[in-house]
Amino acid sequence: MHNNQTFEQLNRKYGDEINSIGKSLEKLSVLYSKCPVPESVRKRFTDASLKVKSAWYSCLVNSNIDVLLLPEYLESRHNRNILIKKETDQYFKSIEYFSTLMGKPNTIVYETILVTGDMTQNAGMDLFSGHARETVTCPADIQKLFGSWNISLKDFQDPAFTIFAFFDWHAANRFSFTGKRQSLLWLNYQLWKLYGPVSYSLNLEHYFFHHWQKANSDAQNSIGNLLEFLRSETERIHHALNELYKEHIEFNNLKPYQKLVSGYLFSNGFNAGIPAHFQQQHPVMKILLKKGYVELNDFGQKPDMEKLRQLFEELFSSRMTLMVQENDERYICLNPSYREQADRLSKYRNTRETAPKFEWEEFIGQSITKPIIPKPSRAVPEIEAEPVRRRQKAFFG
Repeated sequence: MHNNQTFEQLNRKYGDEINSIGKSLEKLSVLYSKCPVPESVRKRFTDASLKVKSAWYSCLVNSNIDVLLLPEYLESRHNRNILIKKETDQYFKSIEYFSTLMGKPNTIVYETILVTGDMTQNAGMDLFSGHARETVTCPADIQKLFGSWNISLKDFQDPAFTIFAFFDWHAANRFSFTGKRQSLLWLNYQLWKLYGPVSYSLNLEHYFFHHWQKANSDAQNSIGNLLEFLRSETERIHHALNELYKEHIEFNNLKPYQKLVSGYLFSNGFNAGIPAHFQQQHPVMKILLKKGYVELNDFGQKPDMEKLRQLFEELFSSRMTLMVQENDERYICLNPSYREQADRLSKYRNTRETAPKFEWEEFIGQSITKPIIPKPSRAVPEIEAEPVRRRQKAFFG
């Protein structure tokens, strides 16, 4: 257990880094929610992370599970080990029900955060899903711990509060995770409340298994190393989301300026700065805000050219979009320098700057033949037939 003075010292040393990591996670949350990929792709992204987390969670809370069994679980849909199946199933079900815990005090969260399919031993059955919420009594020492946070951590905001509280809880558990399922689920729940589903990509369970299972009461080193890990995780997740977006828009097949503007869109959290009333005027705007550019064939079979001309002429005159020509093809794209130009023009209102020509007729009059780019096919390895072995006849005599 750590007193208020210790938390204040930790905050003086790591407060800025904690706030910086929190802002990085907030940006990742926005990227995850706004990344224009199908919901099925987003779900596969989080499901893959959760499966890895569940594997290491099972090893953390159940010392009877051998780490050597994890590869089989991670590489297949099913696992023959009963212990791994029980722990991972409970992990997934508990996370699925996080939304039902909103607004409840920590004591109630502790008592109801575990969800299981074993209805014979638990109460709180969900009649629609067939799952049951495991109800336990929060131990007196844990209730006392929760109460102490109202004093020792009352001056701290998230994510500092969550990090310090979790370490305090871990210290109360004598730096052991064996059987301490509620503490790990509580941490995941708190991060989910703060940052949404992108927090499922933080592989904290793997880190804790390798670094936080020692009886080490050195809060400064433990939290300092955890922050280094979280920083590296935010960078990894940012890269993974970028790759997810690039794959969806077939980034490698784009023209140079199209690559630039799609990168600009991703780096700004898909906030192009275009007012909402523009975004709602035509379906083609969804394509512009998804990829960062629109081509003539994005307008469909029978587009309302006059309405589109008025829309893009206004965007063009406001310098929100540009007309770009590459390889004899014209396309309309977002202006990556729009914010800087708008700021500069607002400061120097008397400056005369000639706007570039809006070549609408040239754009709609172009004839484009798109090259067919075959998708790479997976090479099927040739299977060499094994030589036929003749069975020797038995020799008698």
